[in-house]
Amino acid sequence: YRSGLNGVVGFQHRPVGTYNVFPILIKNAEQVRLRLLEKGIETRRWYCPIMPRHAAFARYEREPTPIADKLNDELLYLPFHTFVTDDQIQMVIDEVKKCA
Repeated sequence: YRSGLNGVVGFQHRPVGTYNVFPILIKNAEQVRLRLLEKGIETRRWYCPIMPRHAAFARYEREPTPIADKLNDELLYLPFHTFVTDDQIQMVIDEVKKCA
């Protein structure tokens, strides 16, 4: 993914011990997720919405959280595991480029 998406998306460091996902930063991550899903590509968007945007906290005053907001809007995890083939990775790269 790194070489194919370099300059197209931002990269988030993968958490140590996490080998089944590949996190990227891309504008409109939710729309990209839906488009990839239409193509049969399953992705993940964990921690969305962030706590300050969660309905359970709507009655509380919200402090600015620019980093969390950016991650909420742009973080998308691409499939990444031992069974993903090079051809499948290339298909994901091609579809992400169409969305960027």
